[in-house]
Amino acid sequence: MLKYVSIFTLCAVPLVLSGCKSKAQIEAEQAALKAEQDKLQGKWKLASRSGDDDEDAPEPNSYYVIEGDIMRFVYLNKDGKEDVFVRQKLALTVDKEPKQMDLTYVDDAGKPITTTDKIRSRGKTKTKTTALKNVAIYQFDGDKLKICISYDEKKRPTDFTAPKGSSRYVVTLEKMK
Repeated sequence: MLKYVSIFTLCAVPLVLSGCKSKAQIEAEQAALKAEQDKLQGKWKLASRSGDDDEDAPEPNSYYVIEGDIMRFVYLNKDGKEDVFVRQKLALTVDKEPKQMDLTYVDDAGKPITTTDKIRSRGKTKTKTTALKNVAIYQFDGDKLKICISYDEKKRPTDFTAPKGSSRYVVTLEKMK
């Protein structure tokens, strides 16, 4: 019996270890992620927006600011002071094509904004708390950033279109100098 366990161990261990990433692979992935995050940093003006909800043209006094992993949608009020309309925490997946972005709504302190739903099943009521989140894909084109965002976190976009009924919209941002 011990002989069979030893043979199994000799065969199984290389199979398990072959799925593990080397230190060099992990470092390369982290470097690629940091490079993407660095490209996103700064102020971005809204060049265009199109989508399922047919929103009006971009507000001229509004822009996006990305600092670290937080993206803020900002507009200048009548006094010229910045007001934040929305804050979202970015989580990037850079090893997919197109590259992916998860956008979790957060408060001023960076804590996720959640919603609580009551779910009724088999005569019992349970509550489920989930973070408010959008899923997206993105691509760079020089100083422009195109993002296709889905309001439905279960349906990540696969292309940069937003047809009627898709619950998606596309924004094109230009880096501000």
